[in-house]
Amino acid sequence: MIAAYAAFQQLRAPSAVKVARSLEALRAKPLDEFAGAVESAFRREGYAVSRLDGREADFELTKSGRVSLVSCKRWKVARTGIEPLRELDAARRRREAHHCIYIAAGDVTENAVAFSAKNSITLLRGAELVRLLKR
Repeated sequence: MIAAYAAFQQLRAPSAVKVARSLEALRAKPLDEFAGAVESAFRREGYAVSRLDGREADFELTKSGRVSLVSCKRWKVARTGIEPLRELDAARRRREAHHCIYIAAGDVTENAVAFSAKNSITLLRGAELVRLLKR
């Protein structure tokens, strides 16, 4: 039963070519349009969404009493390093949020991936990002 479900999920997953095309289309959007799509996607997922004016985070999400910060300003960069994740983590501590989400349409360095895992930062990229915005 589990194997059948896993196979079904894999068949529904977008191909690497479709993901690459979708990410390229996302990179072509201006920030306001992209941010609006992200905001709408999280609302569809049941979050209350507030836009923030800070440099480190773009949105505050609230659901079931838990607060998450989302950063998507630098989604277009080809390669994300550790610094924007440090800034997002600092904002999380200042705002006493529970979690962070960093959105990237490009690659993320190994150091940044390790930092995100250590500091409760979800990296939303690739197929996961495409699925969120297509729902």
